[in-house]
Amino acid sequence: MTDTALVHQKVNAIMVSLFEIEPEAIKPESSIFEDLGLDSLDAIDLVIKFQEVFGIKPQSEEVQKIRTMNDVYDLVQTYHNKNA
Repeated sequence: MTDTALVHQKVNAIMVSLFEIEPEAIKPESSIFEDLGLDSLDAIDLVIKFQEVFGIKPQSEEVQKIRTMNDVYDLVQTYHNKNA
């Protein structure tokens, strides 16, 4: 499994466990707000979970730009690559 695929798998598992989202609903193009039903408080919880799981601490302006799952993957991957 590639590093990118592993990050996607971990992020998806977090979405499923933290927000009880059906795995098949999570697609790269899914809007985290409209399609997956998250709100701004959920986004904060997600960032906290990323800090725990991946050891990353994204800047608030980076988090505010997140709209789709692809944005989430890119953010985590960017930090993961920096820490590798």
